[in-house]
Amino acid sequence: MRAFKDAVKQVPFPPKTVITSSIPRVSRCALVLISLMLSVFATAQQPPGPSDTQILQQLVAEVRQLRLALERTNSVNSRLQITLQRIQVQQNQVNRISGQLESLHNGIVRSEAEQGQASSNLADLESRIEQEQNPNTQKTLQGEQKYMKAAAEQKARVVQDERTREAELTSALQAEQAKLSELQTRLDSLEKLIEPQQAQ
Repeated sequence: MRAFKDAVKQVPFPPKTVITSSIPRVSRCALVLISLMLSVFATAQQPPGPSDTQILQQLVAEVRQLRLALERTNSVNSRLQITLQRIQVQQNQVNRISGQLESLHNGIVRSEAEQGQASSNLADLESRIEQEQNPNTQKTLQGEQKYMKAAAEQKARVVQDERTREAELTSALQAEQAKLSELQTRLDSLEKLIEPQQAQ
């Protein structure tokens, strides 16, 4: 529209007396004005040039890439959160079994010490029975021997049961640690998926 006004200003208009007296000249001016108007409107309605189209296509492509990157990041973040929660649960499981195993190991140490002491006491008692000359005293010691032998056998069974339980807990701990290691490997893989996006 501004081009149209500028064009109008540049058209040489004759004085009023000449316009009223010269109709063909007015017709020529009108034709010039109409031509200028058509030229301005045609220029205004032209489609954008090739460079504008390319820029627009590049912007659209970048917006699509950003949207895909955002969707991918959101998906990876969700999987990261779930994996972290599973790792926490699995770590608690490993800690629980480790605590049970440590407590059981301490119990085995105590039981074995008690079993060793019971065996030593039994051996001493048997030596006394062999050396005892008095039949009554020997009979009393034999009664104690029977009791101490039963106690020593009980201690041995306790140690055996604790050893069996220790093996079971050790196997369970190894299985839970393997699961934890698998989850940590999965977490590392997810973090590597995010690192290139953060670098960009």
